[in-house]
Amino acid sequence: MKVSLKTKVNDTIKVINKIKNLEKIDVLVGVPEETTKRKEDGITNAQLVAIHTKGSPLRNIPARPIIEPAITAIGNKERIAEDLKIAGQFMLEGKSVEAINALHAAGIDATNMIKLWFDDPRNNWPLLQDATIQRKGSDAILIDSAQMRNSITYVVNAEGK
Repeated sequence: MKVSLKTKVNDTIKVINKIKNLEKIDVLVGVPEETTKRKEDGITNAQLVAIHTKGSPLRNIPARPIIEPAITAIGNKERIAEDLKIAGQFMLEGKSVEAINALHAAGIDATNMIKLWFDDPRNNWPLLQDATIQRKGSDAILIDSAQMRNSITYVVNAEGK
């Protein structure tokens, strides 16, 4: 009996260590400030995403949240959760390369979901004002040059927190 108990304890410790290793890895999705220069000077894509997410009463810009609602939307959240579940399963099996690849899949899926959110009717963004549509010649919301949308990316940070 003691040997059996020791084996179970050792297996439990191995599982705990594998879970701790997975906890040290982050999948970060968004717009990195340092790599989001725009063609025109003065503001970065990261700053624009922040402004549009919260809105700006001073500039009469309504809130049009981009990142969080896109990844938590029904269907999107479940897809990302499945990617993360697969990563966890691989890590528990000792397949760390496959686990990292599954985390990359989660990052790619989240990035694509966010980019699609710009045209997704579930975003419930306020329509543009008539003056804005006339000025820019389009009723596309938050898409003029697509620089901001195209700047959304992800990284898998395996260096820990």
